[in-house]
Formats: sequence, structure tokens, C-alpha cells
Amino acid sequence: MSRAFGPKTEEPPGISTVELASSDSLVNVERGSIYFIGTATMLIRYAGFTILTDPNFLHQGEYVRLGYGLRSRRLTSPAIPFEQLPPYDLVLLSHLHEDHFDRRVETLLDRGTTIVTTDHAAVSLTGKGFRHSMGLATWQELSLFKSPLSEFQQEVKAAGWDDRVRYLKHGETYNFEVPAPAVMKF
Repeated sequence: MSRAFGPKTEEPPGISTVELASSDSLVNVERGSIYFIGTATMLIRYAGFTILTDPNFLHQGEYVRLGYGLRSRRLTSPAIPFEQLPPYDLVLLSHLHEDHFDRRVETLLDRGTTIVTTDHAAVSLTGKGFRHSMGLATWQELSLFKSPLSEFQQEVKAAGWDDRVRYLKHGETYNFEVPAPAVMKF
């Protein structure tokens, strides 16, 4: 069955899957939190996941380069410095401009961090040494989970979804039980 996506009708891209390291905290699917750090930067906590969005940690008065000679001055400082961030599972990056991923973050962010972004930005970030940059096409879904890959594969197969999932495994497998509602799709 076809659905309209964007200017032309096409099948939506497949679902990608990323396994993340488990945490020791209990999963709560009834509550979550969004901590506004500044500009487009937020720390989202839900269902056992902590996601940092569009990290910009320049301070008030500093300039971001936007390309083609354009620049913008930051009007406020971030609510907390980058170095005081709690542990997070991944970075969600809407696009690769310095007002969403600044030069300070580019220097301080661990090169092993999982970054979910556009295809174009993922290629650029990989070239800068970020080993786990994952580009998503328009309308592509991403499933995140914190359980052993083999258990997840069995659940996917039992649900009849095995033809729709592409498995990506980064690093070690951790044991962590996540109830079905804790799977987040973007």
C-alpha cells in the first residue's frame, strides 16, 4: 500500500534499529521530562532513554557561523555547561549548522556517541571522526531499545515485522528489560 510522502508518492523507508547501552534505572513509561537547556537544545528523558537534542553550548555573546558569511550572536547562555550534562543515550541532531551543533560540542562530544541525524549530516560527522553517526531519510523510522539484540529479533519476528527491520549493532550487548511501550520511534 502506498502513502503520500513529500512531493511524490513513494513507500516509506524501512525501520532502522539501534541498540543502546542499558542503564541501572527503572523504566517508567508513565512519566518523562524535558529539560530546556537553551535554543534548540533539550534533554529528553522517557522510558529509560535520555536524548540530547541539537547540542549548542556556546555562551551569551559568542557567535555561531551559519555559512555563506552569515553569523548569529547567542543572546543567552545555556542553562548548564556541557561538562555538567548527565549521561545520555544519544544525540538527536535536526541538521548540521553551528546553531544546532556548535564548535564547542564538536570538540567535547565523545567520538563514540550515537548521533541520529540527516543522511548529509551523518556523512559529514563520520568524516569528523564520529563513529556512530546514523543518517535517516525523510519519513524513515528509528526504533531504539535496551535489551539484548537476539531477544529483540525474536520479538520482531514473532510480531511479523522481521521484513521491516534493519539491525544495527554498536558495541556490546547489554541485558535490560523494556516493556513494549518503551520502544520510541522518530
